[in-house]
Amino acid sequence: MNANQLRASILQMAIEGKLVPQLDSEPAVEQLGNAPEDVPFEIPEKWKWVQIRTLGKTTTGSTPPKNNPNYYGNDIPFVNPGDIQDSKITFRSEGLSNEARSLARIVSPFSILMVCIGGCIGKCAISSISTSFNQQINALTPDEVHSHKLIFYFLISQYFQNEVKQLSTGTATPIINKNKWSSIYIPLPPLEEQKRIVAKLEKLLPLVDEYGKAYEKLEELNAEFPDKLKASVLQSAIEGKLVPQLDSEPVASEYLKGLNPKVKFVDESETNYSIPDKWRIVKLSSICTKIVDGDHNPPKGELEPTKYLMLSAKNINNNSLIINDAVRFLSKENFETSHSRTQLAKDDVLLTIVGTLGRSCVVEDVSENITFQRSVACLSTLIYSKYLKYFLDAPDVQKYITINAKGTAQKGFYLNQLKNLHIAIPPLEEQKRIVAKVEELFALIDAMKK
Repeated sequence: MNANQLRASILQMAIEGKLVPQLDSEPAVEQLGNAPEDVPFEIPEKWKWVQIRTLGKTTTGSTPPKNNPNYYGNDIPFVNPGDIQDSKITFRSEGLSNEARSLARIVSPFSILMVCIGGCIGKCAISSISTSFNQQINALTPDEVHSHKLIFYFLISQYFQNEVKQLSTGTATPIINKNKWSSIYIPLPPLEEQKRIVAKLEKLLPLVDEYGKAYEKLEELNAEFPDKLKASVLQSAIEGKLVPQLDSEPVASEYLKGLNPKVKFVDESETNYSIPDKWRIVKLSSICTKIVDGDHNPPKGELEPTKYLMLSAKNINNNSLIINDAVRFLSKENFETSHSRTQLAKDDVLLTIVGTLGRSCVVEDVSENITFQRSVACLSTLIYSKYLKYFLDAPDVQKYITINAKGTAQKGFYLNQLKNLHIAIPPLEEQKRIVAKVEELFALIDAMKK
């Protein structure tokens, strides 16, 4: 239950007479005006259903002609619907002048103002001072024998707010006039019970506000938790802490030399990595046969859809390619010019390197009709491509890419930087075990979210 639901529940308990006990010593309320034929819910025996108009004076606001500047000044506060927020009134510096007094509707302190038109219909606040207000607001100035605070709390209850909306006319701009508004019934408790209800509400509602802050923080943490947990899994993976190392497996250097006899290893002391004994660190260029980016001067798209697609960083979502409205359709001639640069192949790793940095995916299904803009890098790797993808996704690597990106208007992590990126490589079978464990844990995390 969030704070709004809890607040609504407490106010409903109050308006139903369930928040504080009734006392035998208190007299019953006298019936004011006519009693309703049907009641929406039961109330205590000593309470009565009464119309708003029987509780005091009701008023609809007015706005003096704005084409007369003499009507506006600082003599009389003036409230518009936008000035009522979170059950409070923000009094603006400019109000009405004394010259406009006869045209204004002025209510005394402790009057209750409610917006009665538009999307903000039902917003409500107590005015602490004498004020005027425009025609989109109705006001109730309660008689002294009634608690203005209790009436205010009852008017912001879900019951009364629903009544206002049901009695409103119009769809695009709902409106309820003063006659309908003031005819709505609310329950009225004995005066001393009114005071006890107000005291209880003023004790509980600030606690609800505190609960709301804690609830929002918890919701925020819950929303962030799966992503943070996945990030922790990936960080453990690239540090060799996710799966055990096996004595039966050869060191990664033998495996890497078999892939690239000219491979050069980076000394661990030259990096921020702390890796297991059988792992080795190399530059990305040592384990890739292709590191290219997309077209630097992408051609204009065709007005009508074609089968030739140019994609950008917007089409990479960290798991797969997304064919959406961001696609640019190309002519066959323009496509062939751009496609010759990337030559997309199965198991290529795609990485966004301009603008939105660091999103990646592995190409599962090859389409001969796809090419890319400069914001996407295409990597053909000699190692297990899914391991490389998860390595690039790890927090330390993502942070490195972000910190070292260049440019002002739009940051980019360019090809020379990408080629020199340090990659920690385990033996091949361990790469596969790491990928399997990452995907197993990610599936569990996704299930937790649901």
